[in-house]
Amino acid sequence: MKRLAHHSRTAIPGSAVALCYDERVRHPAALLLLVAGLTRAQDANSVLVVVNDTSALSKTIGEYYVRRRTIPLAHVCHLKVAPDEEIARADYDRLIAAPIAGFLREHGLVESILYIATTAGVPLRVAGDPQNVAAVDSELALLYSDIKQGPHKVPGFVPNAFFGRNTTFRHPDFPMYLVTRLAAYDFEGVRGIIDRALIAKNVGKFVIDSRSSSDNQGDDWLHAAARLLLAKYSKTPNANVTGMAQPNPSVAVPPPPEDANVRADNAVA
Repeated sequence: MKRLAHHSRTAIPGSAVALCYDERVRHPAALLLLVAGLTRAQDANSVLVVVNDTSALSKTIGEYYVRRRTIPLAHVCHLKVAPDEEIARADYDRLIAAPIAGFLREHGLVESILYIATTAGVPLRVAGDPQNVAAVDSELALLYSDIKQGPHKVPGFVPNAFFGRNTTFRHPDFPMYLVTRLAAYDFEGVRGIIDRALIAKNVGKFVIDSRSSSDNQGDDWLHAAARLLLAKYSKTPNANVTGMAQPNPSVAVPPPPEDANVRADNAVA
């Protein structure tokens, strides 16, 4: 499997920010650094929307997002693949990776596209044993380097060149695409995400939800991220940060200032 060492969901212009950790994340500072570098001087012209024409849900989501966000129709790539969650490696290469790469080349979008937005109904996972299984979206992140340098080897491991970089994401500085997915339990859920993003302001609430009261790997990253957020925003007027703090009582967590609405939960949900 070709993995990005520091993988997280990302944000695309005009969408809700979705940040989530998985087993490959190596540092909680990604929560703080990711968005700053993503959204500077980038717009709908840097987004490619991927729609699976065999999925009614995928088509509906793609059509709605394109209309609401005025994505150019020339930036919509249509696939025809079974709308299953899992897809074989050979079928992924032939039915997903190759058509998207061909579309980008044909339309002269290899460099200008920075974000690939897949939709519910596009397969989620490339099947295989523990050494070869992979997320479709993670594989698509490598498509830029595949186009430029040839297909990557499987299995394998690739460090995320954008991890920890507080700078504008652009090609060729970062040889990858940022991939996110427009998905929820149903279309109403996705439509709500898209619509709420239209009225979003640069204010909000951080919610960090760990899975355990222990300091197991993964949970400790989330606890550390909560402390970083509190430290970063504790002096910001009207800050509204909700986070999971380190449950270990011996670890100090900065108290919320009087002039800010900051809450740190020592109990882990």
